[in-house]
Amino acid sequence: MASVYPNGFSLLKGPRETFMSVISSTATFVKGQPLTYSDDRTLLEAVSDTTAVVGVAMHDAADTLPGPYAGVALVQKVLPGQTWVCQAGNPHVTSGLSAGQTLGLEKSGNYSVASSTGTRHVVIVPRDDGSTTVDSADSSIFVEFLGDVRGLHASNASVNIFAQD
Repeated sequence: MASVYPNGFSLLKGPRETFMSVISSTATFVKGQPLTYSDDRTLLEAVSDTTAVVGVAMHDAADTLPGPYAGVALVQKVLPGQTWVCQAGNPHVTSGLSAGQTLGLEKSGNYSVASSTGTRHVVIVPRDDGSTTVDSADSSIFVEFLGDVRGLHASNASVNIFAQD
């Protein structure tokens, strides 16, 4: 059965704030992909060993903003109090997942899914109805990004936490 949610990460509820940033010349991310900064502070897709996620792509890297904003992406910030939906990656048996469990990011086709591989990026939270954590029909889970993974897009701190090229 197809998911009622789009592939990748989708913001369900919580504060909504966006920012624009230059896309790395090597970036191939798609809408819904968690993003990080490269060493030169341009956007790249977050992967399993990423230590800081700055946001989620609101469009494909190939579909940059028009005119003077060519090469720039619109990004949904990752903030406290947000609930996101994504798919649980293999090899998870959806009945084995529970609220409070932390998961990392794993690539599945063009999209990221929550998986037990790599750095922990998200924590599973209960669905609004409280009856289930995972939709077994489409493997969708509700998650929040962990506080120590949320990267500040406007930070003047060292870029070392983003060191990913």
